[in-house]
Amino acid sequence: MDARPIDIESLWLVPGILPPRIAGHAPPGFRELPLWDPFEAYVGPFYMTSDQPVQTAAFIVRHDHLDGSGACDPGMLLTFADSCSATMAWNAAGRRNAVTLELSAQFGASARLGDTVTFVCTSVGLLGETVLLAARIESGGQTVALVNSRWRIIGSTAVSQP
Repeated sequence: MDARPIDIESLWLVPGILPPRIAGHAPPGFRELPLWDPFEAYVGPFYMTSDQPVQTAAFIVRHDHLDGSGACDPGMLLTFADSCSATMAWNAAGRRNAVTLELSAQFGASARLGDTVTFVCTSVGLLGETVLLAARIESGGQTVALVNSRWRIIGSTAVSQP
């Protein structure tokens, strides 16, 4: 199976497919993460520090990420956690595809408009064909959420991502 990234730029050219692309400015030390999923592209951009199995990712909270109370919507935080975990599971699985078996989060604080939210992977384990990940989501020096996920490796061969 040859996975290819979605040509996001062409989707922005089709009226009604995605909102106008919001130019992102990566936080210092981060680079933009290529997003393969149209929904993730819709809520991104996301940023990453490296291609290593244990890494840090980030996004900057925009108006369209907020809930009615003015905090970053928990659904946005879970989307971010799922996207980051998928990339880290892919790396931990030797660049083989994996699917989410379980993703859970325990929320403790909130992020606000303009905040840089980070996803810090704290533990990666490989148990047979299952990748186990633990992480925390942080903003402004506070832990916003603790995240745990399990991923089933489904690809038998490595696939390339840019």
